[in-house]
Amino acid sequence: MGHQKIFTNAFKLSRKKKNKFGVFTFDPAPKDFFTKKKNSILNLNQKKIDIFQFKPDFLYIQKFNTAFSKIKCERFIENYLVNKLKVKNIFVGNDFRFGFRREGNIKVLKKLSKKLNFKVFVQEYKKIRGKRISSSWIRDLLSKGNVKLVSRLLGRPWMVSGDVITGNKIGRKIKYPTANLKIIDQINPLKGVYAVKVMSNNKIYSGVANFGIRPTIGKSDAFLEVYIFNKKINLYKKKINVFFIDFIRKERKFKSLNFLKLQIDKDIMIAKRILK
Repeated sequence: MGHQKIFTNAFKLSRKKKNKFGVFTFDPAPKDFFTKKKNSILNLNQKKIDIFQFKPDFLYIQKFNTAFSKIKCERFIENYLVNKLKVKNIFVGNDFRFGFRREGNIKVLKKLSKKLNFKVFVQEYKKIRGKRISSSWIRDLLSKGNVKLVSRLLGRPWMVSGDVITGNKIGRKIKYPTANLKIIDQINPLKGVYAVKVMSNNKIYSGVANFGIRPTIGKSDAFLEVYIFNKKINLYKKKINVFFIDFIRKERKFKSLNFLKLQIDKDIMIAKRILK
C-alpha cells in the first residue's frame, strides 16, 4: 500500500506534466543480495508490472551485483537517473537510502536535485494498526500464515504463480485431484491449508490449497497442492495464479489416508464458508 501511494502520486504528476511515469527497481533486492537470502521475494519481477494500480510507461530493472553495490550515491543519481533516464521528478519513501554503504539519504538527494535540476517528492509511509507497512512485516506475517492481514497491507491478496507439475496422484485416490506447483524464488508461506482463489486462462475458481511436505504419505520437498471445488479441468503444464485468501490450519500428519480425507472434507467446508 505504501508503494501504491508513491506510484499514484507519481502517475498523477506525470500526466499533469505530460512526462513518462516509470519505476526503478533492483534484481535481486539489495538486502537479499547482501544477506544471501533465497525465497524472500514477495512478487517476481515479471509480476510487478501487473500489480501497479497505474500501469507505468516503463519498468527499469537494474541488476544488483558486487560492482553495482560499490557505486557512490552521487554517481548513481547522476549516471543512472539523470543521464540515462532524464528524470524530472523523483518520488521516494521517507526512509529512502541509496548508494555505496547506503550513504545517500533524503538530505543528499535534495542537495543533488538542485545541482542536477530535478524535483524530489518524499512520501510518508502508510500505517496500519499504528505500524508502518513494510516488506519485512509482510514477510513475517506470511511466515505465520496471516494472509488476511497481508492482503490489507498489499492492497490485494498475496499470490504465487507457476506451471502445474505432475504429482503422485494421491489426491485422485481420495477423490480430491490437485494441481501442484513449486514455489520458486518467492517467499514460502507457513506450511498449512489455505482458502484460495485460482486464476487460469482469465477464469477464476474457488478452492483449497495445502503448502507443505505431505507428512501423511511420506515427506517430500515443500510444494503447493490446489484442489478446485466441483471442477474437472486439466491444468497440467498450464500457468496458474493462486491467491491466498485466508489461513485454515497448520499442516500435520494423519494416521492414514482415510483420516486425511475426513480432514480435507472439513477443510473444504471451512474454505467454502470463507470464500462465500
